[in-house]
Amino acid sequence: MVNLRFHIVSIVAVFLALAIGLLTGVTLLDRAVVEGLKGTQDALDDRNRELRDQNSGLREQADAAARRDSALTELLPQLDVADLEGVSVVVLATRGIDEATARSIPVLLGRAGANAPGILWFDDRTDLRNAATSARLADVWPAVGGREPGDGETGDDDAEAAAVVAGIADVLHAPATTTTTTTTTTTSAVPAPAVGIGTEPATSEPTTTVDPAASDDAAAGLARLVSSGFADWDDPTGAADAPTQLDGSVRYVVLVGEGAVVPADVVMAPLVRRLVSSGSPLIVGEVQRPRSQTDRVDGERIPERARYLQPFLSDSRIADRSVIIDNVDQPIGRISLAVALARLDATPSAHYGESPDAQQLAPNAAG
Repeated sequence: MVNLRFHIVSIVAVFLALAIGLLTGVTLLDRAVVEGLKGTQDALDDRNRELRDQNSGLREQADAAARRDSALTELLPQLDVADLEGVSVVVLATRGIDEATARSIPVLLGRAGANAPGILWFDDRTDLRNAATSARLADVWPAVGGREPGDGETGDDDAEAAAVVAGIADVLHAPATTTTTTTTTTTSAVPAPAVGIGTEPATSEPTTTVDPAASDDAAAGLARLVSSGFADWDDPTGAADAPTQLDGSVRYVVLVGEGAVVPADVVMAPLVRRLVSSGSPLIVGEVQRPRSQTDRVDGERIPERARYLQPFLSDSRIADRSVIIDNVDQPIGRISLAVALARLDATPSAHYGESPDAQQLAPNAAG
């Protein structure tokens, strides 16, 4: 007969073995988990250190790039483009783009030798998407009332808007002034029996004629646009009124870009198309809002270059007759603008900048 004590000892031994096994298994498993977690944490710490080091290096590069940009910006006023001597440049811009960049353009060009009196600002007063606005503008400026739509503008609903754009372009387009030689002959009242007697010699005098298609010169056109409420005049030097005279040939810089209160395809693109078809040399530039290099490193969403230039680039009537620069907000873009202005006669069309479709970053140093 089995002793009861033996049963009790056996049962206790079984449960004790189970307890020991469970305790041992849990302890070993917990140690493995802890070791795995420690390894993962160490790897994450190492990765974080690497990322911090990379970020620090990128920030140092960004700071260096910002210093280079700052130094380049300080050098811009010293830019000397001799071919801008005697050239008048008017900046046309839409409110909402970075005004500091826009106002720096006349200052830069003025120091480079050009006569750059200021900026003609357009805003929602010329938002021609609104039929009432188009009609009001046509009414307050009789010179454009009833004008036929310009080239490429069709449809009764667009007639007044096209007429306004055509009128603006016509007064901005400087008249072509040409010098011709007129020969006059004066004859005395007494008949002359022989050639050369009683007849004064023929004389040739230069006379100046103005293209009749251009009714206003550019300076009068600027004043008229401002006084009629179409636009505002801004002279970075502090003068309030539009210039009364623009010497030499007149060239235009048209600025569009991020934040513009009126999209480029509403006013600026039709206006540029009209101007270039009239023979006015011009440059179209894109301006993005200022961003620090740190913003760029931190991955802030930045519009792709040339996004706001599509109405110009997609229209061969504009792209084939104008210079387009997609980074005027950058120092290198402003240098490109000044150099391209000086070379408009030789290179009337090109696309400079940072977008993938740009022909090159900037004009060649040798021209």
